[in-house]
Amino acid sequence: MLWHVVYSLLTFPVSISLHLLRPLLNEEFTERLGEVAPPEASIVYWFHCASVGELSAISGLLSEIRRREPDSGVVISTMTRTGKDRAKRLFPDVPSFLAPLDSSRFIKTALSRIKPSVLVIAETEIWPNLIKLTAESGTQVVMVNARLSARSLNRYLLFRPLFARVLKRVEWLFVQTEADRVRFERLGAENLRITVTGGMKSDLDIPSIPRNSINEEFSLPDERKIVVAGSVRPEEEKEIIEAFEIVREHHPSTYFVVAPRHVQRAQNIASLAEERGMRVTLRSDGNCYSGEDMLILDTIGDLARVYGCAHVSFVGGSLRAYGGHNLLEPAMWGSPVLFGRYTDNCDEEARALIRQKGGMRVDGWRDLASKFNCVLGNDGLRDEMGRNAKDVVIQRSGVSHRIYEDLCQKKILGTGHGKR
Repeated sequence: MLWHVVYSLLTFPVSISLHLLRPLLNEEFTERLGEVAPPEASIVYWFHCASVGELSAISGLLSEIRRREPDSGVVISTMTRTGKDRAKRLFPDVPSFLAPLDSSRFIKTALSRIKPSVLVIAETEIWPNLIKLTAESGTQVVMVNARLSARSLNRYLLFRPLFARVLKRVEWLFVQTEADRVRFERLGAENLRITVTGGMKSDLDIPSIPRNSINEEFSLPDERKIVVAGSVRPEEEKEIIEAFEIVREHHPSTYFVVAPRHVQRAQNIASLAEERGMRVTLRSDGNCYSGEDMLILDTIGDLARVYGCAHVSFVGGSLRAYGGHNLLEPAMWGSPVLFGRYTDNCDEEARALIRQKGGMRVDGWRDLASKFNCVLGNDGLRDEMGRNAKDVVIQRSGVSHRIYEDLCQKKILGTGHGKR
């Protein structure tokens, strides 16, 4: 109780300041105050996630609910504007908004308007007031695709009394791995309310779009082998370009696609590449291939499809200590997957790809260049790795369906349950 009082006192000044500034704020800021449009359905599921990656992960469960319970309402909150934009693209008929700040005042406002039947939280969005006040209102709270890295656990343990009380209010936690179960238990979650399901990011539909269609959509050269580096973080940008430079020495016709994790980094990557004599085009310029060496995706939501044309892919956030991003997005297209040593956020997928010979871990940018060259220079190896990578995705599918069925058995989801 003491920790929650302290937490509330820390958020109080921000809450008061924003409330007083209310007349000056635009629509997006008013969403941060919890002022969202009330949904019309009698049963409403409130999905909350951080941003684009987490939204993609839970989209299967969200789609399952909409298919199985067409009369139920769904709303989506995200922490970022890019996440909200992505929600609008994926689910244009589902209300989406920026999540209210974790102040008692704003959370209560949001709850009074949404009146959710169930709050579904993705991954590690453990906001004390959101969970506490939602549970106290009689709404069940569940966490799905929950994960907790060793590094994050150490930070959360500094405030264990607070988070232990918060987690006790979560009805059920569906965690990605056994290691996540242990970490959540150390933080105070009750063992009997934790289920290990595997990651929902692996719950991907195998696409059937042919490579030439993707090449045409993104104006990519059919005759050149394509290397895609996705979700590249700032500290990796120079290393990626240096690796590409070595690849060009061995495979000069290679075409590169780079997708920065944050699109505003596109120009910096372009400058690094141009300094090394590469000709660069940006997706936002309406790229039309005319002999360039590199396309930079400075747009949201295109990376997942561009992996479909990759002869080999690298997933960023893994050369440096960011924890790595979704390794299975390129794998589902049958692209060999390379990644660095830092895969805390996707370690189970990394081990599965290595074990089934669909992916390789690299030790720094020189090793990355070496493995790019190895795969590009051996068609048999590339095809075998691609098939193996796709098999990893196929074997790990169905997580969203199993979670939905489990929640129905627990009478948390399902027609007739959770009426307000």
